[in-house]
Amino acid sequence: MITPKNILEQNDLTEPDGRPLHAYRISEIDHDFLQLGLLTDIGFASINLPWFAASFVIWAAEHFRRNFDGGSFQWEFLFDALESPVDDQLGRDLAQKGLKYWKRPIARNDGNHRLFLQTLIAEGGLPNKLISRNSKYRAVPLAILRDLEGDGAVQSIEIAEEIAGFHGSSLPTAFSV
Repeated sequence: MITPKNILEQNDLTEPDGRPLHAYRISEIDHDFLQLGLLTDIGFASINLPWFAASFVIWAAEHFRRNFDGGSFQWEFLFDALESPVDDQLGRDLAQKGLKYWKRPIARNDGNHRLFLQTLIAEGGLPNKLISRNSKYRAVPLAILRDLEGDGAVQSIEIAEEIAGFHGSSLPTAFSV
């Protein structure tokens, strides 16, 4: 079984450094082992242990990136993969504890409400299956790169952020956190 400690060691770390979860670059095998461990333990008291929440969030972020192929973003997508009844509150609790372990902030909307699921989705990055299609998930990064390259060497990070913000506004809000 793979643990958060193993993931840290694979990245030459002894503790999380606050990087986005996708930056830990877990392998497909590690993703599958994380899922197996979560699937085995989700119905037991181990869900209250820190390693479980840390494993859940890095697996969830990666699971969305690798497997989401469209539709609405819901906890059901994660809990179905773990063969567990959907429990939004458990999802929020695990997200809060797990993101804290990895030293990652929880995104908030304009009303200052915490966006647990959207944070996990954004932490994984754009979904592979949606990028592989000719969709806005593919068009937006290409448009950003085209505009950045078209301007030659971008003179400031502010201009790059403005270009990214302009094109990124057409993506679901989960990716603007």
